[in-house]
Amino acid sequence: RDALSTHDMVLIPAIPCSHLVPLIPMLMEYDVIGVDEGQFYPDIVEFSETMANAGKTVIIAALDGTFQRRPFGKALNLISKCESITKLTAVCKETGCDAPFTKRIINVEDEELIGGSELYNAVSRGSYFNISTRGKVNVIIGSEKSGKTTELIRILERFHIASKKVLLIRHVDVCEDHHNPPFNVIIDDKLPKVGKHLNEFDIIIFFLLSLIFTPEYFEIINI
Repeated sequence: RDALSTHDMVLIPAIPCSHLVPLIPMLMEYDVIGVDEGQFYPDIVEFSETMANAGKTVIIAALDGTFQRRPFGKALNLISKCESITKLTAVCKETGCDAPFTKRIINVEDEELIGGSELYNAVSRGSYFNISTRGKVNVIIGSEKSGKTTELIRILERFHIASKKVLLIRHVDVCEDHHNPPFNVIIDDKLPKVGKHLNEFDIIIFFLLSLIFTPEYFEIINI
């Protein structure tokens, strides 16, 4: 069907295809191109870069993760190549909290299984892991000199003012003494072991994630 449909059945005309790059000559007459379900296109990065460099605005809607919370297709490869990112969340039916994750409710392990509410639920962290937690992971990303550290410190100080126990972890290679925060700081070249020490804090912040970030580490920090 040559139409795009939302979950509430709003329909607009669209071009159905399995690859985007072959459409480039035809699309050059347009100023703005929208791509839905971007995770399914193997050439989404090449297409987006080509069109943007040609002066076009490309807007992509895509799942950021599979039901296993792994990167879905090549959509996340656009993070370092795009000008802006908007992360949306649904509402978790079980907890009423924000639902940033997709949980498959049938026992099928195939990564690609197209369907709606009969196959998937949008869930919170607690519902995904079947645990009681108020924990969450927030990421600040940007280019060099974009104010990442300034924004990080601003958020930390707001939590500190709200009487939260705050821990800042900085990589030893980028340690700077220009700011003396009123909260605890760890300076090291590796992440601390998960255990009782970290459980003492409400807010844990990692500075310069590109050097020390490992996704598996955050899988077990559900405090």
